[in-house]
Amino acid sequence: MKKLIFALFMTIMMTPALAQQEYMEAIANRSCACIEKIPRKGINKEALTIQLGVCIMQSVTPADREKILADYKVDLFDIERKGQEKAGAIIGTRMAAVCPGPITSLYSMIKDTVTDISGTIQKIETEGYVSLIIKDTQGKTQKVVWLSPTKGNLDLPAQYTGLTGKMVTVRCEVKDIFDPRIGEYRPMKIITEISEGFVKPSAN
Repeated sequence: MKKLIFALFMTIMMTPALAQQEYMEAIANRSCACIEKIPRKGINKEALTIQLGVCIMQSVTPADREKILADYKVDLFDIERKGQEKAGAIIGTRMAAVCPGPITSLYSMIKDTVTDISGTIQKIETEGYVSLIIKDTQGKTQKVVWLSPTKGNLDLPAQYTGLTGKMVTVRCEVKDIFDPRIGEYRPMKIITEISEGFVKPSAN
């Protein structure tokens, strides 16, 4: 399902020309009507991605599947040839023309935001998971969380306890993480790369 959504949005960005088949227009209209009903609050990105994919696939009737196979040589049930991914890309292009607002809004909610922070570590918290409290170069306090292996010139497992007071550069992905203390998802800055000093994070 994630690959289907990725293909959908990549194709939207490219916006290739498609023939104006009436059935494809109908699929796009049904898909757009469905995604407009998806709640924007109280839902995490994973569930949002799944619901978006379901909207698209449910909007394709058995007759539509046959027409897509005939017109585009794409079989939705052919997993080995990524049938759903390719069909999602085709339908997504038409949806971009029918309802560009909702599509753009959902994409901005689904994609992970990458942010870079440079500053001095003020405090290290170890309750539940390791968090670094950083005062950035603009004087703003930022909290970043270490949940998985990281890139960079710092070996966190060996060095994190002695990082207070050090200048670091951190790359984070903002993700919705379930917090059992409040019983809901909340955005957290997850460390993917950390280095001592002012260092330009890698492109990947």
